[in-house]
Amino acid sequence: MRELSGESGPWARLTWDIDGKKGDYQITDRDVLWGCRMVIGEGGGQHDVPEVLWTMAQRWVLVLHVRGRTGAPFEGQPMLSEGLFAEYMQYSQPINPIWREGGLKCPREHTDPSKKWNPCGRAQLDRRAFFAKATLDDLKAWQRGKGTRGVAQALAWFRGQETANPVPSATHFAAPFVVQGRLVSSPSEFSKGKDLLLVKKGVNWFATEKGATHWTADAVRLLPPSGIGPRLDVPLLASIPKPIKQGAIVGTGVGAVYLFKKLAEWLLG
Repeated sequence: MRELSGESGPWARLTWDIDGKKGDYQITDRDVLWGCRMVIGEGGGQHDVPEVLWTMAQRWVLVLHVRGRTGAPFEGQPMLSEGLFAEYMQYSQPINPIWREGGLKCPREHTDPSKKWNPCGRAQLDRRAFFAKATLDDLKAWQRGKGTRGVAQALAWFRGQETANPVPSATHFAAPFVVQGRLVSSPSEFSKGKDLLLVKKGVNWFATEKGATHWTADAVRLLPPSGIGPRLDVPLLASIPKPIKQGAIVGTGVGAVYLFKKLAEWLLG
């Protein structure tokens, strides 16, 4: 992918085992590109990079694979079933299509002089337009003046070099003032508008929600490429009509069990 500016995989895999629902997912070039755009867009990549990426991975698993919501809340956003990158684009305002100029939230430039920050002001629209098209070289150049290593940290995560999860169960991140008003002290207190349980405080605050509060650090895992054996991107059975493409989701079920049985037979000779 040209936008990766020469960076390439192999990338890590996500796996999950939650209340009997298991699966795994091969991270793609598209995930890496939009993930890097997100972490630099969210505060310049100066803080909490692994935490942000772990939180978004866990949110994607919760919404798509546990709750079964495959779509997009708003027109113009990618479907969650398309891959991890879709979670980034739906959640993160700097790269969310609905916040670009002409999008649902900013149909036109608008500045309110009475406000310190205008979400549809020219500066914000130009910033989002930049992140929508930025290559990794663009992102590195943009962050260089700020003294951050956000792109390098993100690439390390996508390569499976950051496998320790610092925010188990987290499915939300935001500035403290955004999260604070929605917090409760225990899951039994969840209600409308009070629906988050704090996981970690940083420059951002990280929180979990109903359905994920019991997740441990092993519920969602990141596997380095070197530890997973051969890639499953070639057909192992004549009955498979076409290769399992990078980014395909391999879940449980009779077909998946049979596939892995054949793989084991092939590995063991």
